[in-house]
Amino acid sequence: MNKAGMIRSLQVDSLKVEAYESTEAMGKAAAESAAESLRALAAQSDTVGVIFATGASQMATLEALTCIPGLPWDKVVGFHMDEYLGIPDDHPASFRRYLRERLTSKVKMRQFYGVDGTSGNPEETCRKYADMLRELNPQLCLLGIGENGHLAFNDPAEADFEPTVEALVEGGEDQ
Repeated sequence: MNKAGMIRSLQVDSLKVEAYESTEAMGKAAAESAAESLRALAAQSDTVGVIFATGASQMATLEALTCIPGLPWDKVVGFHMDEYLGIPDDHPASFRRYLRERLTSKVKMRQFYGVDGTSGNPEETCRKYADMLRELNPQLCLLGIGENGHLAFNDPAEADFEPTVEALVEGGEDQ
């Protein structure tokens, strides 16, 4: 099936990659794919866990997705992927704000959980968030891959998955 605006498609093992002529065409195709997955998951379960990322790559996708009629938003329990530490949710750089403006103010989900970047105890906040993720076991994640291949601030050759949240808070990002 040739999707509108698709200029190239390839598959390596189970990884399917599609390239589009414009951001809008890419966003629409991603939204249609996500909508298909939402419908299929909702047909199998009363609760559909979905993780939403932010960033430039998600703008066109969320715009298109929130305009698709008849999606089972009432079954969706949404999570967002990440947040800056110390930034309130009304700050222009806040990912909670980004998702409120582009997603949760446009569709009525069963529930949406954001990461509180202003928590006085970030380690406990992360632990509770991880517990919710394990409990609801999201089956769909909408995320983009940055121009340099990064995912959620995990830049290639820079990502270090060893430090704890506590070490990052106490010692800064260089830990």
